[in-house]
Amino acid sequence: MSGGLRSGFTTGTCAAAAARAACERLLSGETLSHVSVMTPRGVRADLAVEMMEISETAEEVGRPFASDAAAVTCAVRKDAGDDPDVTDKALIQVSVSFGPPAGENESRAYVYESGSTGCTVYLYGGTGVGLVTKPGLSCPVGNTPSTVPREMIFKQIEDCLRRTAERQPADWRTRSISVCVSVPRGNAWRSGHLTESWACWAGSPFWAAAALWSP
Repeated sequence: MSGGLRSGFTTGTCAAAAARAACERLLSGETLSHVSVMTPRGVRADLAVEMMEISETAEEVGRPFASDAAAVTCAVRKDAGDDPDVTDKALIQVSVSFGPPAGENESRAYVYESGSTGCTVYLYGGTGVGLVTKPGLSCPVGNTPSTVPREMIFKQIEDCLRRTAERQPADWRTRSISVCVSVPRGNAWRSGHLTESWACWAGSPFWAAAALWSP
C-alpha cells in the first residue's frame, strides 16, 4: 500500500502463473489451486488458478506421458489493484501442449531451449494478445511485445520441466511443447487503446515490465 492505493499485478505476472499451472498439470498430472511467482522486483505473488481444462488427452494422441493430458489450459484473473487498467479483472489464459505450434504460429513463436531437459519450448500469443506491427520496438514485427513477461513465463516452464524430468519418457529430449497466451476479451480493447499508436495491434500488449504495479 502507498498513499492509500492498492497495488496489483501485471498481465505478464498472471500469464506466468497460468503457464506454470498448465505445465504442471500437463507434465505431472498435479492440479494447482494457487501459483507463487517471484516478480523482477523481488515481490512474491501468490495467484489463484481460476480455471483448468484438459483440451486433449494423452490417450487421444496415442502418446504415453506421465499424466493423462496432452494439452491443458489454465487461467488466472488479473487484479490490477487501484490502477485504472483496461485489463483489470481480465481472465489471462495459457494453453500448454506437446509438439510445436501449428501453421504460422511456429514461425512467429519465441523459442527457448530448456537447459535441464533439452526440450524446445515455443511461446506465442493467441486470441486477444497484441502483436507488433511496426519496427522500432524491442520485439520483431509480428510478435508479441515486452521481454520481461516472456522471461517470466520461460522461467516457470523451465522450473516445471526440471522438476518433472525424471517422470517423462526416455526420449523426452527430442520433444517440444507449445505455450499459447490468450486474453479472451483482449480484442475488444483495440478501439481507442493506446497500443494502436504504439504499433501494437488487436489486444492486450503485455507491456508492463516490472510485473508489479505500485501506486
